[in-house]
Parts: sequence; C-alpha cells; structure tokens
Amino acid sequence: MLSSRKIGVNIQMMIGSKIIKITQKIFIFRDLSKVIKDFSHILREPPATPPSPKDPVQKPLTDSEKPPAPPKPEEKPFAEFISQHLIPGLSESLSKHGIEPSKLEFIQGERPIVGGKCWMIFCELNQGRTFWLCFDSDTIKSAKTFCISEGGFAPSLLESFLIDERKITKALILSRILQRLNGQKWLGRN
Repeated sequence: MLSSRKIGVNIQMMIGSKIIKITQKIFIFRDLSKVIKDFSHILREPPATPPSPKDPVQKPLTDSEKPPAPPKPEEKPFAEFISQHLIPGLSESLSKHGIEPSKLEFIQGERPIVGGKCWMIFCELNQGRTFWLCFDSDTIKSAKTFCISEGGFAPSLLESFLIDERKITKALILSRILQRLNGQKWLGRN
C-alpha cells in the first residue's frame, strides 16, 4: 500500500508570496496535511517592510570613520609618561606596601657611579634608602639601569634593568621596581 510506505518526499508549496520547501521522510497523503499545518505559522507572519526614508538605516562605522582611540600611556611623550603615569603609579604602589617616599622626582642629571647625563627617577625612602631608575635617552625603550643605596652611603652597584623585554609597559616597570625593592627586603618581611 502506497500510503503506509515511508518515502523521501520533496514538497514545494507556494502560498501567497512565500515559497515553502519541505524535505523530510513522511507517509504520503496521510501526513501531508499535518506538515502543512506545522508550517502554517510562517504564512501568518507579516512581510518584512523596508525601512522608511524617515528612519534611515545606520551603517556601522568603517575604520576611517571611527574616532581615534586615545594613545596608551606608553605611547605618550617620554616626559609626560614618566611624570603623569609612572611616578604616580610608583607612589601608589609604594603606599600599598606602607611606604611613603620622602622624595620622588623625575630629573635629568649625572648617572650614579659611572657618570654621564641621563634621565632618571630618583626616590628617597625612609632610613636613608635611595634608588635611581636611569634611562639612557628620552624614551622608555632606551637602555635602563637601576641603582640602590642604603644607610645614606653612596651607591656602589649599577644594574641593568629590563634588558630582555620587548614591550615595555607601565605595569612591567612598576612590577620590576617593586620586585627589586622586595629583593632588598625594603617592602617588608620575605
């Protein structure tokens, strides 16, 4: 009997302006009315209306139309980055460890121990503890050195600082300064 055998059927119906294509295994004739009822909700949906000229469609902005993103702190001029971002960040980081620097400044002067002009962050802490972060030139990507002095004595060791890093960021500089000070046991007990 034809109506009780399962057969693959491809049915295409045109109702109104919609074409419905149904592909499934069904019992011929007996289940065809059920399939039509299942898809009748599609026919009841109102057709999509095009946007009216009063409501223009907003297109997504292209890269050339987007406003430029503000520069990252590290992309700002060297003096601005140091004075407006790095020094306040260093002061805040030291405060979190219960240390209030008596002097924290950005200066250009003689590099400790070896001499030569350089830009440096000079920080004087309690108990005669002092450190310098020196930059060879006015860019954060330049060679950097770190120097520590304790007990009011002149510094005697100049260490390279962040020599293997490709991308220099504020967070990286601050974390390495704190790591170095922690190594000296200046930030508390180890």
